[in-house]
Amino acid sequence: MMKNNNSEKKIILHLEDSSEDAELIENILRRGELIFDIYLVSELSEFKELLKTIKPDVILSDFDLPGFDGFEALKIAIESDGDVPFIFVTGAVGEEMAVTALKSGATDFILKNNLGRLVPAVERALDESRIALERKKLYYTLKNSEERYRTLMENLPVGVYRSTFLSPGRIIQANLSAAHLHGFNSIEEFMGVDIEKLYSEPEEREKFLSELIKHKKIKNRLIRYRKISGDKFWGSVSATCHFDKSDNPDWIDGIVEDVTERVENERKLKSINEELDLLISSLSSIIIGVSVKDRITHWNPFAEKVFDIKAEDIIGKQFAESGIKWNWESVYEAIGNSVINEKSVRIDELRFEKSDGSSGILGFNINPLKRGGDILEGFMILGRDITEKKIIETQLLQTNKLEAIGQLAAGVAHEINSPLQYVGDNLKFLNKSFTGLASLLEIFAKVSQNIDDAELCNKTMRQADELSRKIKLPFLLEQLPMALEQSLDGVDRVSKIVQSMKAFSHPGTGSKMPTNINRSIENTVTISRNEWKYDCELELNLDPELPLVPCFESELNQVILNLIVNAADAVHEAKLKDENLSGLIKIYTTLDNGYAVIKVEDNGSGIPERIKKRVFDPFFTTKDVGKGTGQGLPISHSIIVEKHGGMLPLEEN
Repeated sequence: MMKNNNSEKKIILHLEDSSEDAELIENILRRGELIFDIYLVSELSEFKELLKTIKPDVILSDFDLPGFDGFEALKIAIESDGDVPFIFVTGAVGEEMAVTALKSGATDFILKNNLGRLVPAVERALDESRIALERKKLYYTLKNSEERYRTLMENLPVGVYRSTFLSPGRIIQANLSAAHLHGFNSIEEFMGVDIEKLYSEPEEREKFLSELIKHKKIKNRLIRYRKISGDKFWGSVSATCHFDKSDNPDWIDGIVEDVTERVENERKLKSINEELDLLISSLSSIIIGVSVKDRITHWNPFAEKVFDIKAEDIIGKQFAESGIKWNWESVYEAIGNSVINEKSVRIDELRFEKSDGSSGILGFNINPLKRGGDILEGFMILGRDITEKKIIETQLLQTNKLEAIGQLAAGVAHEINSPLQYVGDNLKFLNKSFTGLASLLEIFAKVSQNIDDAELCNKTMRQADELSRKIKLPFLLEQLPMALEQSLDGVDRVSKIVQSMKAFSHPGTGSKMPTNINRSIENTVTISRNEWKYDCELELNLDPELPLVPCFESELNQVILNLIVNAADAVHEAKLKDENLSGLIKIYTTLDNGYAVIKVEDNGSGIPERIKKRVFDPFFTTKDVGKGTGQGLPISHSIIVEKHGGMLPLEEN
């Protein structure tokens, strides 16, 4: 029977000069199940050429051929491909020649008078050839695999080794990287080393072996090693322990990597983190970290102090369930703006309830946290308890207001006194005039009562005429309306000053209210008139279309007063240098790109370049001692910029 592995079509190359023998041999082969194509040649040149164009699976050859013999054919075949089976099929030859042929490389030797052996011999030769070819392929596969393994081992940046288990331990196999890690120049030097001497601490190996026996495998075990030079390094070891048939530890396969730099960096990072934690713990600021899932990740000691909530009680909880009593709607609105716009968002003032029930004020920033600059990790709240600061600011603001009111008091008193003085004079004039007029009216009443008595009436009329000349009636009739008008005007002026002072001094509501800025300016100009009227004119150019603006009106009045007083002082200084200067203060209002703009302009002495950057510094003043605290502009800046979210720029023409 033909074997399955020979059922594929084969190529047979037949060297035979007898066509009858060739036909007979082919017929015998085809009686079996062997599928093949056969090429018949008889000349040496044909044989050589055919070996170049085809790859035969088996070669059959007669021994005696025209011009050459079977030994020459065998030699040529072996030189072409020594793996192709070569079978002599020939006439009677001596046993010695057959043995020589087999020793020379022939696969088999079959006599033509015994062709019954032909098919089994060909099948066996094909099977042996196939097996030999597979072995050859396997050999080269293993050889290539070993070469790749050797190359891989030699080029791995980490040390790979196999060692005995029992102490002191010996290296059985290793790559060059393992040798270099421990300071050896070659694998041969490394192979002879006592393993215990490679450990920085001898007991470290005992611990390592104990763990291996217990777990059989160890991954990324950190060990302190010693180089042959005595230098120490940190190695990360992953190892497997192999056991013999008696379940005793036999040898160790391991991988070791020098992680000294990583360990040192981790220690530095740990030290930095400890310092950072210490710094954060010592900060007098609230630091709250929240993950993208809205869970609290950081809660520093100052946050514990302000909210009276321990970190261990709150870390991991939902932020909204933290128990902080504040306006959560405002907080989450700011968080949303921070995350969407990818920038820090400031909340200047946020009231919260302390654990004792009292109110406090926080000011904080919300910052988005990103990993690698792209992936949102959450957000960080950095803030401070500004309750005391706000109390001091309020007191300072009130002090400044009292200072302003005190400064205005004399001027306001003068402004009120002037109209009151001529109102008083007019009232005296009216009182005196009324006495004369009352006497005249009594005479006229007597005439009316005695209208039928002509003599009495004439006498009474002469008395009236005499009294009219005495009290200067025409003069009174001319002056009395003027005196009344002047008095009413004076009362109106006093009323306006009082109303303006009342509006200026009003404490406000504590929240922004729609405010008529033009009216605030007019009121402030009225009560400050005595501050500027002696040195300059004050011109108002107020936009009548200016809408109501949400403001802290009382504080805005204070800013306007500070700017007017500063402008008046600047004009006064300029007039000391130039008596002919016509002082002028101009105040404008307008609406510009959604902002209400108030511009106070003067033609005074200006601000020297060297102090421009300091004019908003607290307590900085260029005035003489007793003429200013240096708080006017800093407070004005705080009111406009911090409380109203506006701007207070300084422009020099």
